[in-house]
Order: sequence, then C-alpha cells, then structure tokens
Amino acid sequence: MIGITVLLFDYLKGAVPVTLASYLFGIEGWQLVPVAIAPVAGHAFSIFLKFEGGKSITTSFGIWTGVTLWEAPTLLGVFLGIIYFIQLRDSWNFAIAMICLLVYLIARQFPYPVVTIWACNMLIFCLKSWSELRLKPSLRPWLIKYLQNHR
Repeated sequence: MIGITVLLFDYLKGAVPVTLASYLFGIEGWQLVPVAIAPVAGHAFSIFLKFEGGKSITTSFGIWTGVTLWEAPTLLGVFLGIIYFIQLRDSWNFAIAMICLLVYLIARQFPYPVVTIWACNMLIFCLKSWSELRLKPSLRPWLIKYLQNHR
C-alpha cells in the first residue's frame, strides 16, 4: 500500500503543476517547457537528497498527463507494457517506450515545445539511468528460448 501511495504522489508531482499551468492558467508553447521539466528534474536531482533521486519515470507520466491529458501517458503506458513483455532491462524498457512516444509526437505533428519537453525528459532519464543503459538491451529468457525453438 505504501508503494502505491508513493507512485501516486510521484505521478501527481508531475501532473498537478503542468495540468494547472496548461489548462487553468493557459500557459502553453515554449512557456510550458520549464513548467513541465521542473518536476522531472526536481525528482531526479532532489535538493533534499543531495541532488540524488529517482529516474523520474512515474513523474514523467504525470507531466505527459499535463501536456496532453490522456493521449501521451496512455500511449507511453501501452508502449512500456509491450516492451516490458519482450525486453528484460527496465531502463531500456522506458527508453524504448519514450522513443516510440517521440515517433508518435512527430507523426501527429505536435508543436516544437512538446518535442522539446520530450527531449529534456529523455535527457534527464538517460542521465539518471546511464549505468543501466550502458548495458545492451536483453530479450526475456522465455522469448530467447521461443526464438531458438522456432528457427
């Protein structure tokens, strides 16, 4: 139960300020970029934890809720779920899901500030996950076995 509460607060840490800025105060375009990146950066490099912190995955879902309401976090979740089923390393799962989200944002012709939010979000995530991202992606053992048996 505590874990779910922590996830909820991490999500709200990103969703509340960005949603309020965007939909209540009408902040959009380039002005929304620092508002959206601040929760991710604050989570990843917390001043309360000597600039240590988490990878900001849950907070990222929150900021994308504020930027696009349901669209980006839903797709990011679907991409992450599919990739998690196939690939073993958690940091690679999120990185690949974020790349899929970028392709979607470009295909849907989201404005440059939204793509900039994506780039900053991805940069922070990569900085926090570099040690795991240095390792090559790895398929799940059941998938390797399946592929070996069906050549």
